[in-house]
Amino acid sequence: MKKLLASIVCGSIFMLLAGQVLAENTDAFAILGSTPFAQKNYGTNVVKGRAELHTSDASSTKVSVWLTGLKPGSTHAGHIHRGTCVQLSPGEILNDLTPMVANEHGVGFSQTDIPANLAGLADCSWWVAFHEGPVNATPQTPAIAVGPVITRNEAHDEAKAGKN
Repeated sequence: MKKLLASIVCGSIFMLLAGQVLAENTDAFAILGSTPFAQKNYGTNVVKGRAELHTSDASSTKVSVWLTGLKPGSTHAGHIHRGTCVQLSPGEILNDLTPMVANEHGVGFSQTDIPANLAGLADCSWWVAFHEGPVNATPQTPAIAVGPVITRNEAHDEAKAGKN
């Protein structure tokens, strides 16, 4: 019970700190949490991470993703999926991301330029997902970490704060 409570507290602190740091330095971000598949195969809240999205130019976006809690040396396919604020749309892939390979500490990193920009993107309409294994299959390989993309732009922030 103490281990579960510590995991929840640490996860909450990580999400709060990551949200504050990322909001200032990125155009959009996602906090990735463990899926039921990951919790069963890796442990409760073991796999987690974040994604940062930066507009590279008018037609592309750089997506950087970090995950922790992976099996050392494991490779994981990643994607941007369509979604809503309730859930991602399984199977509906908008963009592939560069697969990540976990280092000896179980930390993985992926960086990809995708041919899409963030202009007009609504919160949660994109979801970042990383899957078990180096390639995706049909039906889709189980996801291990997912999270909705939250935009960080001035008009969006003012609207959320009630200034518009």
